[in-house]
Amino acid sequence: MDQELLNNGIGIVVGSLGMLELSVLAYTMGKEDIKRTIDKVQDYFWRPISGKKAILIEGDNSRSDDINIMDDLLKGYGYDRKKFGQSVSTKKDCLEYIDHIASTLNQSDNSNTLIYFTGHGFIRYKDKASIGILLNGKDTSDENYLTPKELWDHIKHIKGNTAVIIDSCHSGTFPYQLSNLFESKTDPSAEKESFIVLASCPALNLSLMSKDYIPGLNLGALTYGIYRSLKCNKGSFNLSSEVIHVGNEVHRSNPSRILPPSVTAEYKLSFEPERFSAGNFYL
Repeated sequence: MDQELLNNGIGIVVGSLGMLELSVLAYTMGKEDIKRTIDKVQDYFWRPISGKKAILIEGDNSRSDDINIMDDLLKGYGYDRKKFGQSVSTKKDCLEYIDHIASTLNQSDNSNTLIYFTGHGFIRYKDKASIGILLNGKDTSDENYLTPKELWDHIKHIKGNTAVIIDSCHSGTFPYQLSNLFESKTDPSAEKESFIVLASCPALNLSLMSKDYIPGLNLGALTYGIYRSLKCNKGSFNLSSEVIHVGNEVHRSNPSRILPPSVTAEYKLSFEPERFSAGNFYL
């Protein structure tokens, strides 16, 4: 704890449930001073979450190991998980469930909603301004092609803390476009406590998929990076600021498997995740 907090006369007690109790000893502090001090305290400690929902979307059947890893990790953090698979779910199913969370669940200011996607990213070559993710294998029809704007229209009314994680090629378009939509403030009802978007690579790059991270498992680079970070982490995990190291190029010997050889030279592999953070998201 830094000296400024001590000088402000704040007593801190961690209760049996991990909740922080703040005792303001210096009653002469102004309201703004107290608020700034409490904000500092929240940066030092994990804030208990009242409700945790996770939506896990498997855009391609080859990504089942990603889904299982994330499902196991989030179960350990107390999340209520709902899984959508390529063979049994559609884009419509996924978006309707997001709407269900936004409209019917009791979301408080400190509840967590996490949306995770693993699968294929796609640039529509007829219109390179359009980049999205595919929710049914490599089917690029409108019924299975999800853009950041479409996703935003369904997540913007989810209250509390919202995190979106995209592990796919070209996924970096999601932090960029969703951050612009979030910060535009065109819809007053879209106010959130915090909003985090994490992607495995920049928008015009390819993302790594490898069986070499964990023997016997076929994992996306970002998913493995999250797995490694959480396994090494012994306390709370702030998705908005923790360093997440994705995979290494040596794990892929044939990048042309991701996209046809004719376009492989145009889009290179990247191992630099993209992130937008507005506030903290503690798992």
